[in-house]
Amino acid sequence: MRIGMVGRLATFAATLVLASPAPPAQPAEPTCPPGSEVGVGDFIVWVDDPSGGTAEPPVTAAHPCAAARMIIFETYDITARAGVDYIAVKDGTVVLAADATNVTIRVQVLGRNGQSPDVTFGVRLLSGAKFADPDGAVTITTP
Repeated sequence: MRIGMVGRLATFAATLVLASPAPPAQPAEPTCPPGSEVGVGDFIVWVDDPSGGTAEPPVTAAHPCAAARMIIFETYDITARAGVDYIAVKDGTVVLAADATNVTIRVQVLGRNGQSPDVTFGVRLLSGAKFADPDGAVTITTP
């Protein structure tokens, strides 16, 4: 920066540096006490109906947190195939309420006819809390 005086007229010159815009902020994880880390459990869903059913894997924390946590999750194929055995979820959300220790994720399972082999898909917790076990497996079976 330069400042100069010419007669009674002051001049001022400065260099302005423009920074590139910052990336969008991710939602902050709430501050929760030790032991309140979140995990998703494995789940078995029995489907013998051509109209399908619902898998409800549990999301749990051993201890509650005073803040609500909006958890982002997704599903992924293991031996089950999205669109054939279940409806895939990308950027799904589930809210673990303040002072709560459990909530369930709901994933639509497609219908099965007769005796079909067991197939499995995964559920992964992506953000919104500190995770103890971010991956769970859902097995679709026919009774």
